[in-house]
Amino acid sequence: MSVPGSRSYADATEKLRSAAKWLIAAAAGVGGVLVAGLQLGSLGELALEQWPQLVVATAGIVLSLSGVGMVIHRAAALLTEDWITLSELSVEDFSRRLNPGRKRRKRDVDVIYENIEAYGEELYGRVATSPEDLYRLLRETNREVRARGGKTPPAVADDAVRARDQEVKDAVSAVIEFANYRRTRADFERLQRVLAIAAAAVLVGGMMFAIAAHSPEKETNEKSGTISTATLIRRY
Repeated sequence: MSVPGSRSYADATEKLRSAAKWLIAAAAGVGGVLVAGLQLGSLGELALEQWPQLVVATAGIVLSLSGVGMVIHRAAALLTEDWITLSELSVEDFSRRLNPGRKRRKRDVDVIYENIEAYGEELYGRVATSPEDLYRLLRETNREVRARGGKTPPAVADDAVRARDQEVKDAVSAVIEFANYRRTRADFERLQRVLAIAAAAVLVGGMMFAIAAHSPEKETNEKSGTISTATLIRRY
């Protein structure tokens, strides 16, 4: 994998998030089409003796809508993930502060940390030797700025200090953008797998409903005058 500039990471992350938003809208549209297109009223036309078909048809509807719900849930999770910060990329520190319910996030951070170390020379090699070292430099820089009361450094060292501070900030930005891009891409890859499973669920569920709700047995019962569920309800 090539390592683009920090701005490219942010742009790529935003494109993935935009794609996730589009998938939410598309999945919601599919759900609406399913409800409108499956002709749910045909369930009421099934006779009481056809309860197996009723069960299969209902299961088909649930399966199809569950597939749609899976996509919406996974895409929404991608969009609501917390932003990874530089301090979290210290694996030991993050593990110590980790909540028990966030195991998947820890695994993500561990993997991202390894990715960052692999491309460390391109990301922060000019100013630090590791994400922890970079975080230390950032804290030192912030302390110096606070000690100066936010004022510019003395004129003699002005250019050198400003250049160093900017290099640290640029490296921090590059690492954070890279980390969040990698996390978002991993989430999007999971979303793609969910999308494949959901598509199969929608297809199978639709077929189950179509076969059960429009079975030959139903047509035979209609011709023979068997009382349907809907007719029975209206009668009583």
